Amino acid sequence: MFGWLKAAVVIGLKIYGFVSKGDKPSLADALPFAVGQMLPAVQKAIQYQGLDTKEKFDAWLIAVDAGTGSDTTAVDLLVRLPADKEELFFDHLIEAARIYGYHLIGVEGYLL
Repeated sequence: MFGWLKAAVVIGLKIYGFVSKGDKPSLADALPFAVGQMLPAVQKAIQYQGLDTKEKFDAWLIAVDAGTGSDTTAVDLLVRLPADKEELFFDHLIEAARIYGYHLIGVEGYLL
């Protein structure tokens, strides 16, 4: 379920490598590109996985959270970052995804 994040990181690495003409960009260098893929990934998840209610979207975000940071099922994407800081980093990304997703699916309080 956290595939969107992994895909975003991979895309970020590829884009950074293409732009910089470098062979092996560091994750820290590529991360801004990867983070830029987050909102389109939320849109695609809502559209293609039928996440059309707050409950469905929240369940998806819980699964994404379990795959990141310091959770026991998490993949260590930011290897040189302490686990507690990686957890904090991804918690903020997930909260941004939550706000954007709620807006897209029309949760009360997230639309004008």
